[in-house]
Amino acid sequence: MEKNIKVLDLLGPDIRYRSNAGAIEKIIKESDNAKCVIDMEGVEFISRSFADELLEICKKSFSVIVNTHGVADTIIKIVSKSRSKSRVKHKGAVKVIKLHDMASLDLYFSTF
Repeated sequence: MEKNIKVLDLLGPDIRYRSNAGAIEKIIKESDNAKCVIDMEGVEFISRSFADELLEICKKSFSVIVNTHGVADTIIKIVSKSRSKSRVKHKGAVKVIKLHDMASLDLYFSTF
């Protein structure tokens, strides 16, 4: 059995915070973790952090996102693509430069 979650009705058209995804996660958990359809119809903007959290929730609960448009669709695609790439941490020597005043800062940047 699937449950349809209308994000516009739940959170409005402009979603800026990662924590807002908690409302969706709560509904999914209350649905005994049944597969949910997260309907983004009418949602105009979502932040990257909300998109990241929403994708994580979907991954854990096997839910799907539908009806994304405009900026919300673009952000979901960007975040989804960035999540598929593994992050590489570069190890190497880091040079620390101590600057004591504006004159030393000016002198440092004049060397570039």
